[in-house]
Amino acid sequence: MPGILDLKEQLYNLQQDLLSRAPSVVQISLNVPGGFSLFPWQDIMTAACKTVHKLLAVRGDLIIEELELQTAAGPYCLIALHTDGFSVKADLVALEESEPRGRLWDLDVVTENGAIDRLALGLPPRQCLLCSLPAHECRRIGNHAGDEVIRAAQNTQP
Repeated sequence: MPGILDLKEQLYNLQQDLLSRAPSVVQISLNVPGGFSLFPWQDIMTAACKTVHKLLAVRGDLIIEELELQTAAGPYCLIALHTDGFSVKADLVALEESEPRGRLWDLDVVTENGAIDRLALGLPPRQCLLCSLPAHECRRIGNHAGDEVIRAAQNTQP
């Protein structure tokens, strides 16, 4: 079984291949603390993909190609688009924040210049599930017990 670095390299290579045919790639994955066995991840991923597809249809974005992957690090969906990466990222952030399960979704946009993050849009980082600090900061300093974060994430499901 490939290691996590091999998986990341494979994912990067697939993104670059898609970017050779389209200016933006939307990457859908999941952000589930504690591991996939603790969540109905197939349902969460299906909901994320359906919701993103609806958004892209409303926006009128042209999908060039789509890949679905099942990896040891979880499921991924890569969608190559003919669209401006910054505008689609802004709409994806709004989805993550407005949908009940959106906190468990990881909706990224990659262009030839790299990933577009919230900071590039002038937005604050994702907030922790339990407090007002940025999630990455709480994770780094171990601000909350793992089971506490897992329970909060499980409670985000409808």
